[in-house]
Amino acid sequence: EGFGLVHAEANACGTLTIGTLNSGNEDAISIDNGYLVHYGDTQELCNKILEVFTFDKYPTINYLSIQDWKDVGKNYENIFENLLRENKNQGCQK
Repeated sequence: EGFGLVHAEANACGTLTIGTLNSGNEDAISIDNGYLVHYGDTQELCNKILEVFTFDKYPTINYLSIQDWKDVGKNYENIFENLLRENKNQGCQK
């Protein structure tokens, strides 16, 4: 799933997730709550699954590392404002 909502739902239940790089998964998954693998790399995916199965103790998810949706929205707002400011400074017309 490219949007990443399924990861937030799984993390809320205490479950680690695996998603692919270059998608919305990168916004939802951090080192504290899951893994990111390259799209189509089935060996890398297999290795991550086997790694999770061999944990002596299942990791506890650090809920403090998961951003609130308000924070995520503010981050995107800042990105768009910076882009608009840069375009204005470069003389781009609307």
